[in-house]
Amino acid sequence: MLYLITPNGLSVFWPLVEYFKARPNTSLSWARQTSRALGLLYDFSVAVADLGLSRQELFRRFSLSLCHGTIDPETYQDKTGLYWAPGSVSVQKKMCSSITRFIAWKDETSRKEDPVFLRYLEEVPPSLRRLLTASKIIASKSMLYHTKDVNMLAEGLDKARKFFGMELGNDPRESIGNIRTVNNFPSELIPQLITHGFIRDPHATDPFEREDITAKMITILLAGGGLRKGEPFHLWFNDVVPEPARGCAVTLFHPSGSQTGFRGNKQTREQYLAQRKMLPRNRSGASRSHHATWKSLAVDKKTLSAPVYFIHESYSFLFWEMYLLYMNRYRPSLMKSYKANHGTEHPFLFVSNGEDRGAGISYRGAPYSMAAFDKSFERALGRLEKKLGRKLPRGRDYGLNPHALRHHVGHVMAEAGVEPQIIKDVMHHRTIDAQEVYKKLPPDKVQKILASYTLSSQLNNIGMVK
Repeated sequence: MLYLITPNGLSVFWPLVEYFKARPNTSLSWARQTSRALGLLYDFSVAVADLGLSRQELFRRFSLSLCHGTIDPETYQDKTGLYWAPGSVSVQKKMCSSITRFIAWKDETSRKEDPVFLRYLEEVPPSLRRLLTASKIIASKSMLYHTKDVNMLAEGLDKARKFFGMELGNDPRESIGNIRTVNNFPSELIPQLITHGFIRDPHATDPFEREDITAKMITILLAGGGLRKGEPFHLWFNDVVPEPARGCAVTLFHPSGSQTGFRGNKQTREQYLAQRKMLPRNRSGASRSHHATWKSLAVDKKTLSAPVYFIHESYSFLFWEMYLLYMNRYRPSLMKSYKANHGTEHPFLFVSNGEDRGAGISYRGAPYSMAAFDKSFERALGRLEKKLGRKLPRGRDYGLNPHALRHHVGHVMAEAGVEPQIIKDVMHHRTIDAQEVYKKLPPDKVQKILASYTLSSQLNNIGMVK
């Protein structure tokens, strides 16, 4: 939701609400970025309304201000009164892209003379009004796409130059040949993390008091199956079945479009959840604790499913052993509490055992949240530190976060020479090119390989070695 301060008071920006309703399957982060971009544009247009800028000049100055800020670097004064700090070209392009997509959509719908939009236009500054009624604006290209139509890209860049009156700056991240550096979770720490990291009370006889089994099971799926962090939270209890030869089979199903998998039930998962007053967890309308990320992974067209491939059978057997314990001794009592509070049960496998004492809200039996897992994972790293007797640096840069476990799986397969098609299937990528990131060697390994070559004679010829 975006609220604007207009001459008539605080006003909901209803066109944005309609925009989100037209895109129900977009992520929460996408919606937040769009709201922020349009909010910044509105603030800027109000701040410069007295200048009488043309549409093109308004957008040019806005995009420059996103990148360079609004504060004069010499006088430290800001005539706009916004006091925006300098940003990056990457942020500039993301904001402009969000605005571009919204305007293109609004241009299409406004042709039908949308009365809500027309009423809104009466309240905004003329400069922003001209901008919002513009049509056919080039959208910035996303770095996430692995293939692009060169002709369309060239045409798009020309349109951007004409509309904005400028070319957006060169983002060094997008230079040809650049590959995003990813740090894998240290291989030597994974066995110890799983064995020791989730032990809460080593003296407890109850396995659920002794270990944080929910967080441990999710970690096994990330470290052994290469899942993205949000994917385990979409699993239903019936998505895990025994496989005597390899422990168990775990299957990811599309959160809304796939069927329930219950015998005799042909409903989609969305329909089944709706009967229990719940949303699929990937929906932007889901509450903060219920929401879980879901990327458009490669799924079977008929069943909208994707099998989880464990890189070693030990992960599969361990997960199955814990699943049986979880389903027989842990989940039932929590679901009983949930049903007492909500009048019905839910099908999600992983459940919470917490409560908000300050608000007096019980989360016992509710679908386990991503935030709860993040906290549990952080505590597991803390226990691992005590076990090892040394400090472990946190974060993405050190490969010590949940998503780094997925990169570990991809890197292990790439190092072992696994065929690209197999890696694609295991990682649930939609394109072969997506796995290139796992093949990038860290600087220390490059240096080690370089040292293994005999280069002395070549360097001696040019006087580099005596």
